[in-house]
Amino acid sequence: MLDKLRFENTNIYDTTKNRQSNLQFKPTGSYSGSDGGVTVEFWLKKNGFDTTLTTIETLFDLWNGKSTTDSTYGRLRIELDGTGSNTCFRITCRSGSSGFTYNEIGTGSITNTTNVANNAWKHYAFTLKTSGSTIDTRLYVNGQLNDARTLGTSIEQVTGSLIANIGSLRTGSEGATVLREGYGKVVSCSFDDFRYWKCRRTEEQINRFYNTHVGGGTNTDDSNTNLGVYYKFNEGITTTSASE
Repeated sequence: MLDKLRFENTNIYDTTKNRQSNLQFKPTGSYSGSDGGVTVEFWLKKNGFDTTLTTIETLFDLWNGKSTTDSTYGRLRIELDGTGSNTCFRITCRSGSSGFTYNEIGTGSITNTTNVANNAWKHYAFTLKTSGSTIDTRLYVNGQLNDARTLGTSIEQVTGSLIANIGSLRTGSEGATVLREGYGKVVSCSFDDFRYWKCRRTEEQINRFYNTHVGGGTNTDDSNTNLGVYYKFNEGITTTSASE
């Protein structure tokens, strides 16, 4: 099998430099330039929760296209619960029946509904990596570790047709019979600098780069090839100086 392959106007496929799927979801094991794991980070500004419209708001949803009852089902989902009394963040990390579903992450008043939805920009980073028989799951707020939990049961690499949405579901949640792609939209939220890393970023890396740009990860640059997806949201001209 070829370990290097390139087609015009597409990603380079090079297993020696961790250039496979941009959404590679491998919570366990190590590979070139990484100790494994995954990191999802972004800036978020939210001005409130309207639980009369929905209680659950989807921030990020990665799915491999398999049925929720399939043994090869894979999912990584980050959500907000507008009824959460302690923390409003929820994470799902699944491979078949292993992993965990809709677990809380976050501690202290900084992650409750009032402080998350106070119309101010904050940076959130979620890291996951298999640790023994569980999954080491961490949340960083503005570059500082807020919570660390060992959740669920360990999972191997999730394979299949990996596609993700920002701001809505890819498909129905586990056990749901009605929800489909596009449901779970955030009611009032702005995103900036969204990054999906094919590795678990360290506390030092998150703290150093959460409020600045990172380079690399492209087809012509060998640095940061673990950076699978990077949306800066700074393209285009609105002609309105007040636009954020």
